[in-house]
Amino acid sequence: MNKRLLSRLTLALLAFVVLSISAFYFFQDLLVFQTVSLEANYAYRFDQPFEEYSIPVTESNAGTDVTLYALWF
Repeated sequence: MNKRLLSRLTLALLAFVVLSISAFYFFQDLLVFQTVSLEANYAYRFDQPFEEYSIPVTESNAGTDVTLYALWF
């Protein structure tokens, strides 16, 4: 292979890796935290004991009240 082709392939591979890593970084919230809306009276069922907590949170930017739900195993 000539040097020009090899350098172009290396540059293309490097660009692909940088773009892939950037995409994973900027979209990590969508990949990790997949939101699912549940009914208000949804009952969790697990084999081990757990406690359900609801934490009221006030968002200062939006001025609305939000509730964060968590499970403690």
